[in-house]
Amino acid sequence: MASPATARRDPSRRWLTAALLVTAAASLVLLLAPLVESVEMTPTGGRAERHNLLSLEGWRAVVIVGVPVLLAAIPLALPRGARWPGTALVTFVMTAGVVLAILTVGVFYLPTVILLIAAMLRSDSVPA
Repeated sequence: MASPATARRDPSRRWLTAALLVTAAASLVLLLAPLVESVEMTPTGGRAERHNLLSLEGWRAVVIVGVPVLLAAIPLALPRGARWPGTALVTFVMTAGVVLAILTVGVFYLPTVILLIAAMLRSDSVPA
Protein backbone atom coordinates (compact mmCIF):
# COMPACT_ATOMS: atom_id res chain seq x y z
CA MET A 1 0.00 0.00 0.00
CA ALA A 2 1.29 3.45 -0.87
CA SER A 3 2.19 5.81 1.93
CA PRO A 4 0.33 9.13 2.21
CA ALA A 5 3.42 10.93 0.89
CA THR A 6 3.49 8.74 -2.24
CA ALA A 7 -0.23 9.24 -2.84
CA ARG A 8 0.23 13.01 -2.58
CA ARG A 9 2.98 12.97 -5.18
CA ASP A 10 0.81 11.16 -7.74
CA PRO A 11 -1.94 13.62 -8.75
CA SER A 12 -3.52 11.13 -11.15
CA ARG A 13 -4.54 8.91 -8.21
CA ARG A 14 -7.04 11.53 -7.03
CA TRP A 15 -8.57 11.79 -10.49
CA LEU A 16 -8.75 8.00 -10.79
CA THR A 17 -10.41 7.73 -7.39
CA ALA A 18 -12.92 10.39 -8.42
CA ALA A 19 -13.59 8.47 -11.65
CA LEU A 20 -14.23 5.29 -9.67
CA LEU A 21 -16.60 7.04 -7.26
CA VAL A 22 -18.51 8.77 -10.06
CA THR A 23 -18.82 5.47 -11.94
CA ALA A 24 -20.11 3.69 -8.84
CA ALA A 25 -22.63 6.48 -8.24
CA ALA A 26 -23.83 6.38 -11.85
CA SER A 27 -24.23 2.62 -11.67
CA LEU A 28 -26.23 2.87 -8.44
CA VAL A 29 -28.50 5.49 -10.00
CA LEU A 30 -29.05 3.27 -13.02
CA LEU A 31 -29.86 0.30 -10.80
CA LEU A 32 -32.11 1.95 -8.25
CA ALA A 33 -33.73 5.00 -9.87
CA PRO A 34 -37.20 4.45 -11.32
CA LEU A 35 -36.31 4.82 -14.99
CA VAL A 36 -39.16 2.82 -16.55
CA GLU A 37 -42.82 3.70 -16.27
CA SER A 38 -45.69 1.49 -17.33
CA VAL A 39 -49.29 2.60 -17.55
CA GLU A 40 -52.21 0.22 -17.20
CA MET A 41 -55.56 1.49 -18.36
CA THR A 42 -58.69 0.24 -16.66
CA PRO A 43 -62.33 1.20 -17.18
CA THR A 44 -62.20 3.34 -14.04
CA GLY A 45 -58.98 5.12 -14.97
CA GLY A 46 -55.31 4.48 -15.38
CA ARG A 47 -52.58 3.32 -13.06
CA ALA A 48 -48.94 4.13 -13.55
CA GLU A 49 -46.18 2.01 -12.08
CA ARG A 50 -42.51 2.94 -11.98
CA HIS A 51 -39.80 0.30 -12.09
CA ASN A 52 -36.07 0.38 -11.62
CA LEU A 53 -33.56 -1.64 -13.61
CA LEU A 54 -32.85 -3.96 -10.69
CA SER A 55 -36.49 -4.97 -10.30
CA LEU A 56 -36.89 -5.51 -14.03
CA GLU A 57 -33.66 -7.37 -14.84
CA GLY A 58 -32.48 -8.73 -11.49
CA TRP A 59 -28.86 -9.82 -11.03
CA ARG A 60 -28.12 -9.39 -14.74
CA ALA A 61 -28.47 -5.63 -14.33
CA VAL A 62 -25.92 -5.70 -11.50
CA VAL A 63 -23.45 -7.48 -13.78
CA ILE A 64 -24.07 -5.05 -16.64
CA VAL A 65 -23.60 -1.87 -14.61
CA GLY A 66 -20.76 -3.47 -12.66
CA VAL A 67 -18.53 -3.68 -15.73
CA PRO A 68 -17.84 0.10 -15.88
CA VAL A 69 -17.09 0.10 -12.15
CA LEU A 70 -14.57 -2.70 -12.57
CA LEU A 71 -13.03 -0.92 -15.55
CA ALA A 72 -12.65 2.30 -13.55
CA ALA A 73 -10.96 0.37 -10.73
CA ILE A 74 -8.29 -1.20 -12.95
CA PRO A 75 -5.90 1.81 -13.10
CA LEU A 76 -5.95 2.15 -9.32
CA ALA A 77 -4.91 -1.48 -8.93
CA LEU A 78 -1.94 -1.14 -11.28
CA PRO A 79 1.56 -0.27 -10.12
CA ARG A 80 2.61 3.30 -10.67
CA GLY A 81 4.70 2.60 -13.79
CA ALA A 82 1.86 0.79 -15.53
CA ARG A 83 -0.83 3.23 -14.43
CA TRP A 84 -0.68 5.56 -17.46
CA PRO A 85 -0.93 2.82 -20.13
CA GLY A 86 -3.63 1.09 -18.11
CA THR A 87 -5.56 4.34 -17.77
CA ALA A 88 -5.21 4.96 -21.51
CA LEU A 89 -6.61 1.51 -22.29
CA VAL A 90 -9.50 1.88 -19.85
CA THR A 91 -10.23 5.37 -21.20
CA PHE A 92 -10.38 3.99 -24.74
CA VAL A 93 -12.75 1.16 -23.73
CA MET A 94 -14.98 3.47 -21.66
CA THR A 95 -15.10 6.05 -24.47
CA ALA A 96 -16.15 3.35 -26.94
CA GLY A 97 -18.86 2.21 -24.54
CA VAL A 98 -20.13 5.75 -24.02
CA VAL A 99 -20.24 6.45 -27.75
CA LEU A 100 -22.03 3.17 -28.52
CA ALA A 101 -24.58 3.64 -25.75
CA ILE A 102 -24.90 7.44 -25.79
CA LEU A 103 -28.65 7.33 -26.41
CA THR A 104 -29.30 5.02 -23.46
CA VAL A 105 -26.96 4.64 -20.47
CA GLY A 106 -23.79 5.97 -22.08
CA VAL A 107 -24.46 9.53 -21.03
CA PHE A 108 -24.34 8.44 -17.37
CA TYR A 109 -20.72 7.39 -17.81
CA LEU A 110 -19.53 10.47 -19.72
CA PRO A 111 -18.18 12.13 -16.53
CA THR A 112 -16.09 9.02 -15.94
CA VAL A 113 -14.42 9.40 -19.33
CA ILE A 114 -13.70 13.07 -18.61
CA LEU A 115 -12.14 12.20 -15.24
CA LEU A 116 -10.05 9.42 -16.79
CA ILE A 117 -8.72 11.84 -19.40
CA ALA A 118 -7.92 14.33 -16.63
CA ALA A 119 -6.06 11.57 -14.77
CA MET A 120 -4.00 10.83 -17.86
CA LEU A 121 -3.15 14.50 -18.31
CA ARG A 122 -2.25 14.94 -14.63
CA SER A 123 -0.16 11.81 -14.40
CA ASP A 124 3.52 12.22 -13.64
CA SER A 125 4.37 8.99 -15.48
CA VAL A 126 3.35 10.08 -18.98
CA PRO A 127 5.46 8.26 -21.56
CA ALA A 128 7.81 10.48 -23.53
